[in-house]
Amino acid sequence: MSDTPAQSEATAETVEFEHFDRTWHVPSSARLSHQRTLRRDPSNIGIVDTFLSADEVEALDEIDPTVDELDEFTDVLLEAMGFQGNS
Repeated sequence: MSDTPAQSEATAETVEFEHFDRTWHVPSSARLSHQRTLRRDPSNIGIVDTFLSADEVEALDEIDPTVDELDEFTDVLLEAMGFQGNS
């Protein structure tokens, strides 16, 4: 399986946000590669897989949020990136 765009952009500037009692890191802006990935899967899972690193995806998997909790998480993630939430 190939890296997600977020994993491939190790040198990209990131922003931090707090949720689930921990700090998360996402790119400071979306790139073309992100948009292409999201076009294939615009769901909350696609958002998480596109913008979080593999370690942070694993941490989120361990939290195992409910559908509503995941929806809130992706809203906060997108807001941290300067987008309005996905709800």
